[in-house]
Amino acid sequence: MWDSARRHLREQLRLERGLPSLPGESVCGPIPLSATQMRMWHRELTTADGRFANNVAAPVVLLGVLDRPALEYAVERVVRRHNALRTAFEETPEGPRQRVRTVGGGGRITYEDLSGGSPEMVDRRLAATVTERFDLTAGVPFRVVVFRRRPDDHIMLVVGHHLVLDGRSLSVILVEVARCYTEYLDGGPVRDDRPIVQLDQFVRWQGDWMRSAAAVPYERYWRSVLADPAFRRFGAHPFRRPSADDHSGGRVVCRVSAEVAARVDGFAAAEGVSSISVYLAAYQAVMEGCLGQRHVVVGIPAVNRGRAELADMVGLLANVLPVAVVEPASRTLRSAVCLAERSVAAAYVHQAMPIEHMTPREMPLLDPAESPIDTFFAAYRQAVPEPVLMTGLELGPWPQLRAKDTETPVMMTVFIDDDGADVRLGYGEWALSESAAHDLLAVYTALMDAGTRRPDVTLASLLGTVGAP
Repeated sequence: MWDSARRHLREQLRLERGLPSLPGESVCGPIPLSATQMRMWHRELTTADGRFANNVAAPVVLLGVLDRPALEYAVERVVRRHNALRTAFEETPEGPRQRVRTVGGGGRITYEDLSGGSPEMVDRRLAATVTERFDLTAGVPFRVVVFRRRPDDHIMLVVGHHLVLDGRSLSVILVEVARCYTEYLDGGPVRDDRPIVQLDQFVRWQGDWMRSAAAVPYERYWRSVLADPAFRRFGAHPFRRPSADDHSGGRVVCRVSAEVAARVDGFAAAEGVSSISVYLAAYQAVMEGCLGQRHVVVGIPAVNRGRAELADMVGLLANVLPVAVVEPASRTLRSAVCLAERSVAAAYVHQAMPIEHMTPREMPLLDPAESPIDTFFAAYRQAVPEPVLMTGLELGPWPQLRAKDTETPVMMTVFIDDDGADVRLGYGEWALSESAAHDLLAVYTALMDAGTRRPDVTLASLLGTVGAP
């Protein structure tokens, strides 16, 4: 492990020792929302009359004869296990509150026959289901819809509201549904393996420690980050959401060749940084060069599940860490990568405190439904996910959802594998056109190529040679 990584790990462990123990008892009665949930709640209220839905979803293709009673048993078991899937929200005189409902109510799994439908029609139905709004007062912020394409071909779509689910939660749910489905058909023993911590317990714990002395180092760090001039550009945001709700969007994809990816890895190793920092530094420069931003605030995802007892918890734990850079294109790739590595590592050390806890005090002019982040970036090394194994069924190709969460104006995701990298750019059509998104990706991949060949030339100069506007 690199020396810088060791230093940041030691700092994170030092801060973690200041955190109180996580609770092991259930919470009775209504409790306030977490800081991250509060922003999502305001977002829900401001988009109540539009087509925008604050939902997260995962589709899975199931090939073989589907056993409906087994699937219904599996879904009910998962709902019983996780309080988050039975949480209702309401406004009170004291502010918004959440309360866990008792098991029951049904209606979480439905079936729809799309036999004979065209692929385009199936895509439309998937997108419509993903964006269908939840009644958050009902205590059912989660549903499973099974689309039948042929007798031995189904798409199982898991959808939940972002108030109670994040991306990791979807993975937990899929694995548990598969395990319970198999348990039902194989007649295996029923295991009582409720997670150590529930979402309502975590929210109460997080609120307590953020009001304690243990939170002071975290507050000090995020206060210094939010003091950056990049966060004071009210009215100068490069992506202004239109006055009318427009939530259309799309995604374009390109490939980084194995040659360029190998050059990235070699350069990163020589500099003692992660290759992900190289991809991030180039993205920051492209955002400045192509969009005319002197200040760039890039959000990077943090799953916030470093503790073992949180690994298989269902709930909204993930947050987005802002990393601000002034004029990144004025730097060389060598300089920009080192800065990106330090900035991201420091942000991850302090990820236990969501930025939404600090923005109301440090940025009082910011709309509580909005984020101070301009654009988003995520990168992942190839990993083997936990298998979704269901007796009598095989998984088909993972379908892509056309529904786009355009709260994010532009988000780049890099998936690094053994033969290069796939770069995906999701965008809201109110922020970029499809042709502009393709052009941005072309500039990005060309900059990666040129930058790793000439790492001591400023990125602004290189952008001029690769056709950046």
